[in-house]
Amino acid sequence: MKPTAIVNSGPVLDTGPPSRVWMIHPVANINITDARRFGTICYVSPQGDYLFGDEVEDLAIPEFKRREMQFCVDEWNPDNDFLLLAGDHAQLIILGAMLAKRYSRFYMLRFDRNTRGYFPLRVDA
Repeated sequence: MKPTAIVNSGPVLDTGPPSRVWMIHPVANINITDARRFGTICYVSPQGDYLFGDEVEDLAIPEFKRREMQFCVDEWNPDNDFLLLAGDHAQLIILGAMLAKRYSRFYMLRFDRNTRGYFPLRVDA
């Protein structure tokens, strides 16, 4: 669902295939309820967590994390899916780079502290 207009209650979205909101991993201390209005929450790494230094080999992320991200990229619908900007920043940057390499554009959701909700952003790669 790509945003077509902004109204008081949030973006008006085109109808189409069901949207997914991809989140790197569950984060206990944030409320993602508002993000659900953009689609179904999907975790890139459901049991995952932040990337820790002892997991890094030859300056690269562990293979199992790369495979999880690659699955997300392969399943991604660039017209309807969103990347939720929450969780491990390193993994977000890596996944964003992978999406930019595969697709000419993708969408992400950013939290607005003033309105206490999420808003969509388009990334033109």
